Formats: sequence, C-alpha cells, structure tokens
Amino acid sequence: MRQSVALLALASGLVACHGGSPTGPTPAAAVPPVFGGAGAPAVQSLHALHALSFISGETQQPVAGVRVLVDGRAYTTDSEGKIVLLAVSTGATDVDASASGFLERRTLFRSSPLSLWPKVSPTGLDEEYSARLVYNCTEATCPSAGQPLARVLRGPVFVVPSAEIRSDPAALEIHKQAAALLTTATEGVVTYMVADAAPPGALTVSTWIDPNDPVLLQLGAGGVTRRQIDSRGAITGATVALRSRELALRLPLVLHELGHTFGLGHSPRVGDVMFNGPEIYDLSDFSPRERLAVDLMLQRSPGNRFPDSDDELLLSTNRAKAQVLACGRP
Repeated sequence: MRQSVALLALASGLVACHGGSPTGPTPAAAVPPVFGGAGAPAVQSLHALHALSFISGETQQPVAGVRVLVDGRAYTTDSEGKIVLLAVSTGATDVDASASGFLERRTLFRSSPLSLWPKVSPTGLDEEYSARLVYNCTEATCPSAGQPLARVLRGPVFVVPSAEIRSDPAALEIHKQAAALLTTATEGVVTYMVADAAPPGALTVSTWIDPNDPVLLQLGAGGVTRRQIDSRGAITGATVALRSRELALRLPLVLHELGHTFGLGHSPRVGDVMFNGPEIYDLSDFSPRERLAVDLMLQRSPGNRFPDSDDELLLSTNRAKAQVLACGRP
C-alpha cells in the first residue's frame, strides 16, 4: 500500500495532500457603555437596549455562562444564553466570547444568535481535528493559525465531468452518487449537481482523467483538486484531475475530492473520507464528525481564522489565491 504524501508551501499558495447572577447583567458602570469601531465617533444611549444571545453550533441550544467582552466591557450570559447591552450603534463593535467546552470566538457585533464552535463533541470532533480539517494546520495547537477557512457559498455547485467521464455510465454514476452525498452532508444548503455544462457565472467544478497531470506524477497521487479562492475566502471554482479510469470508479476518492471543492482539508483521523490514505477506500460516506465540521463551516463566514476569529482586521488581510490538494491512493 502506498503511503500518502503531504506537501505544504504556504508562501506560494500551494497546499498538497492525498466549525447580580448569570442573567445577563449590564455593566456596573454608572454611565452607559460606549460603542464604536476604531476611529468611529463614540455613541452613548441610556435607552436603547439590545439583546445578544449565544448558542452551541453543534446543538443549537443556548449556552449559559458565556463570558463576553463587548468593547472591553464584561458580561455573562444567563440561562437562556443572553446578555443585554445598552447601545445604539453596533456596526463595528468587537465581541469576544469564551465558554467552557467551546473555542474562543472573536467577531464583530451582528444579529443574534451567535454560535460557538465546540472544542469537543461526541462525534469525535475536537480542537485538533477542527484545526487540521478546516484550517489546514500542520500542528495540533495550530500556533500559526493555519489558513483562512475556505468554502463555497450557499447555493448550487455544478459538477461538469469531461466527455470521457460522461461517456462512461459507471464513472458518471459515481460522480452523481458523490454529488448527492455531499449535498446531503450540507443538508441541502449547498447543492452539488452533475451536469453537461454549467450556466454562465455559476460556480463550477470540472473533473477529468489525466494520468499525466504533473502533480499526480510528482506525488504518486490518485487525485488532485485545484481550487480558486477570492479575497473573502470563498471558493469560486475548482477542478479535479483523477489519475485513471479505475480511480474514477472509486466512490470514496471522488467524494474525497469533491469534499475539497466544498472547502474541507485533510482529516487527521482514520475512518474519515477526508483522511489522506488508502483506508478511505473502505468507506462510502462522510463520518458524523465530518458532517458536524461541514455544518459548523456553514455557520462561519469564509475567511474565518483559527480558533474562531472573523473580525474585520483579520478578514481584511485575506488575499485571492489558488490552492492545490493532491491525495494518495493504495
């Protein structure tokens, strides 16, 4: 069996491989809180109330006891996961939230509820898993913050196989099965559809068989996904090259590559379709922890950074780029 090969070259944008009580006290200060982004005029109000609530991204249930900083003022969520703020301007207000069992979240004030990313889950998802699968971190604690979360936007994705694949009923059926499984994993929020052609301007994933692809030859890989990512972190298009017709008939590999086109990286766990090794060929669908990761990713904006930060400063540093992910074979 062939060992999987992983290559990471961030500098070139190349990645190669196979989210008085705990009842929401207002601040104790005698004056109302002051809100406003960097450089923005301060805004004060004694009358405007705004409730902000927090839920688990996994269960969608309220999270009590969340420690929240809003522009430096401390709050704690009540039993319903809520705090109450005095404010009239919320457009550029920083929110930092931390709670036991969840990754620390840093974001901008927005409509409630705000979901929190679990550190651990009964599905097997944990902090290291999220770091590697979602942010392409190479170390368990991800000290470099990895890469920005990249994913397709909600809506249709058209998978357009080459004429060679379309002329092979078995290979075409494998594509359709993989597209259906990925659509199910997103609960229909993103719909993958196999088509002869995509409408103008549609997000398109083109697939073909190419035994002479230079990346496949260099790494001895079975498939390679190339994806285009805009400055927001959104995937705007992708291509998938498969090494042979035999591998185009392997559902786990085709599903693995389409998982990359959604935004998933490589899983560190055997038993996942997104694992970068021959063990994937014994699988036929995403694992529960992979499905949870997909759900959590859809609750975050593209460009989010590890552990769970999507404030304006971080998002503004993103750049459009291309990524290449190559995957091993037995």
